[in-house]
Amino acid sequence: MATYHTGQLPAPQGPVALAFAAAAADTAAHRNQASNFYAFLNDPASDLRDLNGDTSQFTALVSAPDTSKVKVVYGLGIGTATIGQTSPVANKLLALFGEGGGVLGPAQALMFKKTLRDKVTVKN
Repeated sequence: MATYHTGQLPAPQGPVALAFAAAAADTAAHRNQASNFYAFLNDPASDLRDLNGDTSQFTALVSAPDTSKVKVVYGLGIGTATIGQTSPVANKLLALFGEGGGVLGPAQALMFKKTLRDKVTVKN
């Protein structure tokens, strides 16, 4: 079924979408937060471990690896491991996507290399 934008965005349905809609009620604050998040990811000197302690609601649009699709992700963090231990998620950028809760279970997770935030110039 084709969907056409009529100028009116669809209402949020699930618990994650409702939480983000409530947090974005103040448009000016939301824009400021988005700018700060972009600046943080755009700065190669920023410490991604700071994402793990931040309770702000950030979203990002990322290209899904090995596909032509994009996903809206949230809950970004960096994987870590305890001293002397190894972990398959250590030093990987982690993000949640989709809805979760109730019958659906937890939201799904994606794992990316830290190079996800590296800029690449492409012709289009």
